[in-house]
Amino acid sequence: MNNIILQPTGGEDEKDFQRENYIQWAEKDIPRYRKIWEDSVGDTVLLINKGKIFAIAKIEELVIFDGDYPLGYYWNDNIQYTDIPLSKFNEIVGYKSNFTPRSFMAIKKDNLKESFEFLNIKQSEENVKSNTEIYPEIKKPKITELEKEVVDRNSEYKNIAIKNANFKCELDESHITFIKDDKTQYMEGHHLIPISQYDSFEHSVDVVANIVSLCPTCHRMLHFGNKQNRDIALEKLFNKKIDGFKKVGLDITLENLKKLY
Repeated sequence: MNNIILQPTGGEDEKDFQRENYIQWAEKDIPRYRKIWEDSVGDTVLLINKGKIFAIAKIEELVIFDGDYPLGYYWNDNIQYTDIPLSKFNEIVGYKSNFTPRSFMAIKKDNLKESFEFLNIKQSEENVKSNTEIYPEIKKPKITELEKEVVDRNSEYKNIAIKNANFKCELDESHITFIKDDKTQYMEGHHLIPISQYDSFEHSVDVVANIVSLCPTCHRMLHFGNKQNRDIALEKLFNKKIDGFKKVGLDITLENLKKLY
């Protein structure tokens, strides 16, 4: 289920956003913000200033910035400018009419349905196509699991990539698997540039632009198939992803990609 994030913007109001074409925001790295931030891909963010909700957007990528406000996020291109009194929204979610959030926060989950209806936003993400492949992502520090350093992957990115592919296999859309409880077809996400190459690139390879949606058979073929079939598949997927690679700063040729398999 989508959530709704309240984001006060301090001195930056609607005119600043329109003039500067803002596409991102960031918060301090403290535990209560980080927990919300980590789960916020796909959430609706309400930008608040001077007692009103002046813009609504969809969070589409998380990124770590340098400086005092490292918890960054990008929203989609179709930011919607509004003029909704915050007091009216507060009534819907059960807050005091004069309540103003001091910083990044999520509303109570038991108020979500009424909130989306009030904002005239569909809770479903069926019509949302993520643009997270547009921006290079700074690499996150590795984490330690079982005394071994591993890449701290964002599990949501695979879900977005699969959804962007309309829950179909990007090698062969005719490949059928099965329908899950959420009524979508089961597919698996695969990092085209292997996650094992994380340290070989300036920017992160754990991004939506580097993830392909595959049926289980094609996924296993990329890992265990013979070289001839694998090379054919890699060329097809590379040609689909090359523009996205350029946008996120992943510089690789088809021949070098084949050598990684």
